[in-house]
Amino acid sequence: MNLWEIQPAVVALLQADPRFSGVPVIADDGTYPKTPGRETALAGPGLVLIVWEIESDGLVDASETGLAAHDVYTPVVIEENPTTCRAETGVKVEAEKALQWVLEDVAGKAAGARRFLAMDPPFKNFGKVNGVRRIVVNLSLRSFVKPP
Repeated sequence: MNLWEIQPAVVALLQADPRFSGVPVIADDGTYPKTPGRETALAGPGLVLIVWEIESDGLVDASETGLAAHDVYTPVVIEENPTTCRAETGVKVEAEKALQWVLEDVAGKAAGARRFLAMDPPFKNFGKVNGVRRIVVNLSLRSFVKPP
């Protein structure tokens, strides 16, 4: 899988889960927390999944020929506005439930010849900040650089 395909692959896996029906899944454009659609999602259904842009998690191996293996960090941010999410018009999916589903949807799933893995730690719960609960799911994918 090419580096530019990783973020869209995670978005597609999450969007394919019918349990997330009505939950916006957004590919971050590097502007988080100003990601377009984030505020609307928190005010509407009350839950949003934001797949951040990829980040390096370190070099695994490299050779003088240019061949290299590296792990690519692929975070998914779960944000819940409990007041809206748990109301009559909300999606009624609590952040912890979304966390479980994100891990089930992505960890172990194929991405080309490789599979997404949960990292250590698999998530970080930031609690409630300004009324929004935030959990970041930590996923990784091994990627290879193969010079032509």
